[in-house]
Amino acid sequence: MQPEDSAEVMEALKATRQPSALSLAPNRLFAWLDHLSVKKVILLLSLAACLAYAHSLGGDFVHDDLDEIVNNPNLRSWDKLGNAFTTHFWQFYELQTQGRVKMAHYYRPLVTVLLTLEYHGFGLWPQGWHLVSLLLHLLSSFMVYLVLRHLSHKPSLVVIAAILFAVYPTQVETVSWISGLPDPLMGIFYLGSFYFYLQFQKAKRPRHMIGSLVLFLLSTLVKESALSLVVLVFCFSWMTAKTAHQQAAAAAQVGVSIKRRWEQAITLSLPYALVAGIYLALRGWALGSLYLSHEANAYKVPTLEVLWTVPWVLCTYILHLVYPVDLSIAYNTSFVTSPATLRFLLPAATLLVLGLALLIFRKKVKTEIWYALALFLAPLVVALNLRSLLAEYLIADRYLYLPTIGWAYLLALGLDKLAAIEAQWPKRTLAKLSRRQPFLASAIAVSLIVLLSLATWRESKAWESSETLWNQAIRVRPDYWIPYYYKGDLLLRAGRLPEARDALILAAEHNSQQATVYAALGQTYAELAQFDLAIETYQQALNLNPKMIKAYDGLGSIFFNAKDFQAAEKYFQAAVALNPDATDELFHLGLTYNYQGRFAEAIPILEKALRSAPLEAEPTYQLGKAYGETGRKDEARNLLQRLFTLHPSEDLKARATAYLEKLRPAP
Repeated sequence: MQPEDSAEVMEALKATRQPSALSLAPNRLFAWLDHLSVKKVILLLSLAACLAYAHSLGGDFVHDDLDEIVNNPNLRSWDKLGNAFTTHFWQFYELQTQGRVKMAHYYRPLVTVLLTLEYHGFGLWPQGWHLVSLLLHLLSSFMVYLVLRHLSHKPSLVVIAAILFAVYPTQVETVSWISGLPDPLMGIFYLGSFYFYLQFQKAKRPRHMIGSLVLFLLSTLVKESALSLVVLVFCFSWMTAKTAHQQAAAAAQVGVSIKRRWEQAITLSLPYALVAGIYLALRGWALGSLYLSHEANAYKVPTLEVLWTVPWVLCTYILHLVYPVDLSIAYNTSFVTSPATLRFLLPAATLLVLGLALLIFRKKVKTEIWYALALFLAPLVVALNLRSLLAEYLIADRYLYLPTIGWAYLLALGLDKLAAIEAQWPKRTLAKLSRRQPFLASAIAVSLIVLLSLATWRESKAWESSETLWNQAIRVRPDYWIPYYYKGDLLLRAGRLPEARDALILAAEHNSQQATVYAALGQTYAELAQFDLAIETYQQALNLNPKMIKAYDGLGSIFFNAKDFQAAEKYFQAAVALNPDATDELFHLGLTYNYQGRFAEAIPILEKALRSAPLEAEPTYQLGKAYGETGRKDEARNLLQRLFTLHPSEDLKARATAYLEKLRPAP
């Protein structure tokens, strides 16, 4: 790699303040963009992004939004805000499920802060949340413009690259999904930090470095992917390290030049590595782990399989950028288990050819190309930490949010190169007809922006609702079980039982080894009153996972409703044995004891359930009844009177009133 001298880079940075002679030439791509003020650039970016994402503003809360926002009690109270800095992001959900579900261990306190602010600003009005996500994306797009202005002396090229970033379809998951907001929020701090780094390289002012490091720390508190800035700073420090004197003496001092470049790259990236260390220390203190783990069960993959998989993942991301349509929230992914497969050989050969081409022609590759490649590859580093991901989720388009900067820059450079070639055509060609303006390059640029915007508008339609989201995933990956399962679970909760059954049957057909699918299907059969099928399906779930609490609870409920209390007791006891703090299962077991007249045995079980959920009305009534039947009438009266403050149903009010009458002392 032979990038140009840093003095030349400094001249290019100066050129961003005033259009150069080259930028005023008539054969420039969209030369009129060179003269746009910052306000007009912001207006142009806003117009492009708002048109592309207009459809997303009407979307609802979908998928993780429901747990992360709608059902997240921590967002409702300012008092809970401090927990964001001392616990992992999903701890509230693990508490809600009594540890039954193990969630990703993210340390993202600033995301919780923003979600809390949005909840107090918009409540559960989804359009307000979508508007914030779009505004964050616009700010990130403008930061892309500022950063690229430091790297190119062609303002029009920079504007086109920023517009491409703003409207690129791979950004849909991040912008149209409310839960995707960590990426644009991180992007603002990340790009701001990199912008001040470039300023520091230019002017060597300490305040620029301080500002850069502060913004870098803030970006890490939004999302772990921000740690890739250390790699990006190292790459840029390396590429701009040679001085004019070293370049003049390069032939005689190649060894010294390389040494100096290493020294400067390490020196400039070291402060960022120290800030990364501070973030990891904070994370370790809060979560008890320095490892960037996302999923609780994602550590068992052999190292070699991770290495075999990396080329496939990287090439898949490139393919998504080249052909950014038919995108999905979930892809049918898995680890590559052997290098003797096409899933390894083809991607590895492709990357090898590209790498060799860059190496062989490195002296002819312009500095801006190297910049674009660094902007594309460096932010992907954390996403390639495949050990932190589940095998089914190795690919996610949100990981392309920042890498799209480098891709958009490459596209803009290609359009600019085409314009330069077109300017050299003979006068009798289209160049003459367009008064030597790059007619073809301009037409391609406009067409590309329009087509990408239309694709973004189309892809964002999938995020209207949870059902349209999973329908899109099924259309893109019809052989993948996960979209069928989530759609079936969604329909089950909506009471659309026949449709839920059909979707869950398809999920089981595509993957017969998933106990969660059979547990949901068993519940669906039970609610359809097809009890024999429900029992059979629940047993299939337990055969696959003997610790499936939901299956034990479902079987217990079937036998309880059939008044076979002994069989119900057996299954509820099995569920409680697996999780002694499971509120629902504790209540069901206590209720079973009550129905058998075993009130003394029910009392400790129901007391424990009520400690976990003190505002639940039905357990309150059942415990009050157990107290009354064992002679603890004062406690029973106090508990049943408190029940009326818990907003019970009319039926429960009637039962409680009748039992209080029974407990009233005789005159």
